[in-house]
Amino acid sequence: MSKKLQGLEKKLKLSEETISLVLGLGVVLLVGGLLLNFFQGRARKGEVGEQAAAEEAIKAEKEKIVEMEAGEYVVQKGDSLWKIADTKLANPYAWVEVAKLNNFSSPDLIEVGQKISLPAKTEVVSELPKTGRDLVEAGSSHRVVEGDSLSKIALQAYGDMFAWAKIFQANRDKLQDPNLLEIGMELSVPQLK
Repeated sequence: MSKKLQGLEKKLKLSEETISLVLGLGVVLLVGGLLLNFFQGRARKGEVGEQAAAEEAIKAEKEKIVEMEAGEYVVQKGDSLWKIADTKLANPYAWVEVAKLNNFSSPDLIEVGQKISLPAKTEVVSELPKTGRDLVEAGSSHRVVEGDSLSKIALQAYGDMFAWAKIFQANRDKLQDPNLLEIGMELSVPQLK
C-alpha cells in the first residue's frame, strides 16, 4: 500500500506543479495584456490631444492680431521668446529681435512676471530663414529628405509650422501617422485656402 500511496502522492504533486505553472502563466499573460492595453490607450489619447492642440493652434493663428505697436509684455507661464514673438508680432522668428532689444545674454532664461520690450512690427525681420535647399512651394510636391517633418515642410511652404495638418490631410493615402515620414516619399503640398 505504501507504493500505491507514493505513486498517488507523486501524481498529485505533479498535478499541483502543473496547475501552479498554468495559473502562473495565466496571471503573467493577463497582466501583460492589461499593460499593453493601458499603454496603447495612452498613446491614442496622446494622438488625439496632439491633433486637438494643433487644430487649436491653427485656429488661434487665424484669429491673431497682426498689427502691433512697440511696447512691453509681461512674461506668462509657458512663454518662450518664440511663442511671444509669434503671438504678439505675428512672426515667431522675431524672437531674435526681441532678444536683441532686451539685451538678453541667454534668451532661454525668461521668467514669469518679467517685463520685456517688444519692437514695433515694422522693425521685425519678416523673412524666413533660408535652409540649405530651396524652400518648398505651396501647390507643388515635395520629396522627403533626412530631417524633414510635416511642421518643417509647412513652415517652408506657408511660413506657418502649424499648417502641417493641411499637408497631412492631403497625403492621407500615403501617411497613417504624421510623425512617420520616409526619406524619398513624395508628398503633395496643397495651396492654403
